[in-house]
Amino acid sequence: MGRKTLDQVLNDYDFILAEAAIVERLRKNEDIRLDPLLVHAPLIYSREGRSALSAIYSEYLTIAKDRGLPMRDTSIAWLTQNNRRTDSVPKKARSS
Repeated sequence: MGRKTLDQVLNDYDFILAEAAIVERLRKNEDIRLDPLLVHAPLIYSREGRSALSAIYSEYLTIAKDRGLPMRDTSIAWLTQNNRRTDSVPKKARSS
């Protein structure tokens, strides 16, 4: 599909797949513990967390690819603002 601007995508496609309810799906996973401040952002620091995130996002990417649709995912970057991150992420993870 290649890289396109948002304007190009909006002009070229009738539908755009967007991920939804990632946190709710993770909340139902008994092996996952969500952070009180950063919610699912710190999951990248554990093997179990990365695996859970990868499985969910892979489902969305597969659906988009199979149907020839662009996909938009939302960023959790706002959750990793320094003041929130330093209060939640273990020091070992912050220094890496």
